[in-house]
Amino acid sequence: MKNNKDTFRNLSSAIAAITWGLWTYYANRNTAPSPIISSVAQATLSFVMTMLSVETLSFLQNNFTNYKSKILTPSLMLLGSSFLISISIHSILKTENIITTILPNLLVGFIFSLITCSHLNKITCKGATNGHR
Repeated sequence: MKNNKDTFRNLSSAIAAITWGLWTYYANRNTAPSPIISSVAQATLSFVMTMLSVETLSFLQNNFTNYKSKILTPSLMLLGSSFLISISIHSILKTENIITTILPNLLVGFIFSLITCSHLNKITCKGATNGHR
């Protein structure tokens, strides 16, 4: 089971890095400084944040009791921190089109977080009904 989780996390992280790195290059292709710097930074950021997101969501979700809080609150917390980190890094790098660069990434990340929290909640509830917790 752990091997499947690791494979999923690694593959998701690689896909996120490639997708959002290429998007960042496209969104900033006609700007200075070089869009390559912003692209590499976004790819790295997407890779690391995707690697950490499942564990972070699982940890945060354990702090809430009702269903809506378990799904929505960790996802919003991850969205907010992702927004602040992304804005900060791209501001430091002087990325021209920051909002265009990060908005699609944040939207997809938020949807991914909601789906992940829902899935984690089902696993937790299933384990609790089977006497495992």
